[in-house]
Amino acid sequence: MGEMVTIEKNAREEFRIERKTFAGQQFVNVRLFFREGDEWRPGKQGLAVAPDLARQIAAAMIEVADGNGGENGE
Repeated sequence: MGEMVTIEKNAREEFRIERKTFAGQQFVNVRLFFREGDEWRPGKQGLAVAPDLARQIAAAMIEVADGNGGENGE
């Protein structure tokens, strides 16, 4: 398993972002986990993409968050 970063969304949910290898392919997995009692469980919401695409998505999210929405921004 690769490196994992956790970002708290609220008291009951957190995002887990990690780099994994599956069937010989590397990908970045972003998944929303929820607390059930004392355990964290993976939710249905998530995204798994190749590292190059993950970089593009991250850059686009920063542009949009900064108000520079690019060609599709308003």
